[in-house]
Amino acid sequence: MGLLDDLSNVEAFGKAQSLFCGVCTLLGELPQAERDALVATMARPKISHTALSKILKENGYPISDGVVGRHRRGVCSGVAK
Repeated sequence: MGLLDDLSNVEAFGKAQSLFCGVCTLLGELPQAERDALVATMARPKISHTALSKILKENGYPISDGVVGRHRRGVCSGVAK
């Protein structure tokens, strides 16, 4: 099969995982104080996506630095535009 065939086969893409990114989901589940702290921390540009992802993972939230970056840029599906 070629590229055209693969792109035409919707089954090749699998099932969508979630409407919202992991950060959006987490923000909806955290207690208010932790949510506010995470939002404030994510707004600090000097804290890298990787550093933030590491802290989240250490606290039991397996969210990758790529997901953090997409959320921060506002390109995930759950961020209000």
